Amino acid sequence: MRVQSALCRTRLWGGRFFRADAAYSIPIIYERLEAARYFYAIRLPANAVPKEKIAHRLTRPVGRPSQTKVTRFFEDFHYQAASWDKERRVIAKIN
Repeated sequence: MRVQSALCRTRLWGGRFFRADAAYSIPIIYERLEAARYFYAIRLPANAVPKEKIAHRLTRPVGRPSQTKVTRFFEDFHYQAASWDKERRVIAKIN
């Protein structure tokens, strides 16, 4: 499997970190990374449940947006998708 070869390559580089886009957000990858004790960041596809959890951050401030300063917020919460066997920590980046 490609995931196993990717894990072996990162192990050779000395890292215990794995980063991927939403195409790799399948439960077997999470389970293998956790079993190998990796830290991982995998983007989740858009979903209504996490959007509800960060809804208070999605409102725009009053006035014109700054042309030079980008405001980013990070919100963390626990979430369990229907296909997951357990709850996991999710960090949302809000621009």
